[in-house]
Amino acid sequence: MIKNIKKIVLLALAAVTVACLLAGCTLGPTFDGVIKDNNLVASVTYYANGGFFGGNLTEKRLWYTEGSRPVNIGGSDINVVSNPIAVSRSKYELGGWFYPQLDGSGNPVKDANGNVAVDQTKPLDTTHLMQSGEHIAVYALWLSEVKMDLIAVTDNGDPLTIVTKDAAGATVETEYQSGGVINSYSFGDKNMVQKPERLTFNVKDGAFTWSGQYFYDVACTSPVVWPIVPVEGSNENVPIYTRFIPGSWFIVNNADTFEDFVEESAIDTSVKGYMVSDVDYDGDRLSINYLNGELQGNGFKIKNFTVQASKSSDTLRNEKELSFITAVGANAKLVNVGFEGFTVKATIQPGTSSDSKIKASIYALIGTVEDGASFEGVTFSSFTVNVSYDPDKSEIYNIYKDNGGEYVLNHYLFKGEEGSTDADFLAKYTGITVTVSADDVIITEK
Repeated sequence: MIKNIKKIVLLALAAVTVACLLAGCTLGPTFDGVIKDNNLVASVTYYANGGFFGGNLTEKRLWYTEGSRPVNIGGSDINVVSNPIAVSRSKYELGGWFYPQLDGSGNPVKDANGNVAVDQTKPLDTTHLMQSGEHIAVYALWLSEVKMDLIAVTDNGDPLTIVTKDAAGATVETEYQSGGVINSYSFGDKNMVQKPERLTFNVKDGAFTWSGQYFYDVACTSPVVWPIVPVEGSNENVPIYTRFIPGSWFIVNNADTFEDFVEESAIDTSVKGYMVSDVDYDGDRLSINYLNGELQGNGFKIKNFTVQASKSSDTLRNEKELSFITAVGANAKLVNVGFEGFTVKATIQPGTSSDSKIKASIYALIGTVEDGASFEGVTFSSFTVNVSYDPDKSEIYNIYKDNGGEYVLNHYLFKGEEGSTDADFLAKYTGITVTVSADDVIITEK
């Protein structure tokens, strides 16, 4: 303990000596004498890097005895005995001391303001034991004190009221104008803000639904790329805009939320889905048994999925049907949504012989549609139908060969009414557009 105190006292003496020398004052003992008499054989130079020590000094050099540890001045070791060594920069907080980034010639990399870029993977090691003749240079990392302001934007420009609970559990209603700040976030110890997690907003009376989106611009056209980092030297808070949609909606922004919407709409016909982005399945299976709600696609697409009998197999068994959407309910309303870049796969299970064929049907897109369902601006594009079967032991009801041995493909997209064709279905539901050719249908006979 006494030994540690002695080292700290020596550091304090060295700090005072260096400060005075840099400031131009004099002490009785010479600087070299202080170093020699106290066996100070190593040093660390701390560069304020845009900030200042007391007396507007831009650097401070501390001397150490061999085997002592460097201190994190201005941080957790701000007080060296009774002499504080403070460093500051207006509108910034000290984020620590780091070694510099170096260019190809081994020189510190500097920005346009002459400040050194630090290597945040190489902080000053305060557990390091200083060696005789060792001289270290470290630079301050400054973290901006500005914050990220989260600003509400309503599609119709009307104010919204957000309902929260106070510490006592009482309901609090706060009205925000469109363009008003609803929350602020600190940039933290890495000088950045990550995307807020588990954030929700309870809007009074369901007047608006939060989209869960973040934008750089008030028009909500330029999505944020996370994390957010403040502009060097800026003293202004960083505005980020988040969108609120009039009405009560089920927000669809990924595969999970789309499938949740489908499941909810089958139970509650009042559920309305609102797409705010494309939904990419990345080749995973998607098959909808029953769709019975309103889905506003807003021009976005459900894409890159696979339609098959089950998650683990594309085998279609006796008297089974395969469709992307098995049934569309009477309350379904699909508006401006696309289904793109998907594959419908089926392998018909073979029977034991030609006398006991397995029979199945493939209606690639939609099976049955209940009266009342509507389609507007619905597209199916860039998809393939891939069917494999043994014609001696299995049969496809709705895909067959003509007398010339060519497959007849006039009734493989939609089940529709008995005896109808795909053309009949599209004539009835003019809000659906299909882009497909015979080359997109691949039938393999085993």
